[in-house]
Amino acid sequence: MRATRKIRFFSLLVIATLLVQNASATLLSLPDSSYAEAEGNWQGYRIYEEDDFYVRIDFTVYDTQNLLFPEETAFAEELDIAGQYIYAYQIFNRITADEDVWSFAIFGIGEYSLEVVEKSIGSQDDEMGGVEPADAYFTPSNSRGVWEFNGDGGYILAGEHSWFLVFGSNSEPVPGSYEIKGPEVDQPVPPEIPEPVTLTLLGFGGALMFVARRRKSVQ
Repeated sequence: MRATRKIRFFSLLVIATLLVQNASATLLSLPDSSYAEAEGNWQGYRIYEEDDFYVRIDFTVYDTQNLLFPEETAFAEELDIAGQYIYAYQIFNRITADEDVWSFAIFGIGEYSLEVVEKSIGSQDDEMGGVEPADAYFTPSNSRGVWEFNGDGGYILAGEHSWFLVFGSNSEPVPGSYEIKGPEVDQPVPPEIPEPVTLTLLGFGGALMFVARRRKSVQ
């Protein structure tokens, strides 16, 4: 009887452990990509550890004309993104990080890799409590995609992660570089300098006041 209870206990413990591991894998993984499986090295993660940052960056590339896995099909169909290839990222600010994430950028991905600018960058809810970017945009001059997190959702604090960050391209993917920034410090507002017309009016008003006082003292 005791042996049976022990077997049940350890069975439940193993099942619970597997469920926790699967939940963790779901949280830390973008949907699998058939393109990454076929081409290799287009799905994985990088660690960005610089200054006070300690951030994990998950990445995957999808070929929208060759989707095989059900998960990636649903992922691609929900995105209002132009382009055959979809680059997808998700960033995780580690608990041990001392700096909040204000923006994430991908750059150096080739002059012709971002053919479609309109509707080619955005984000998707990861449905796991991620932080929504406040803005996403391209700078075509240097093929740079930027996602900012300074809106109502706030910065990505230590222990938090982002939504899925995506952009599309009609050219085959090429490797790029990452850049992460913390909250920008508000610059001091310089004192306003009166315009010449304002200075003239102030001077004229001062002269009138001086004349009025002088007349009053003479009387």
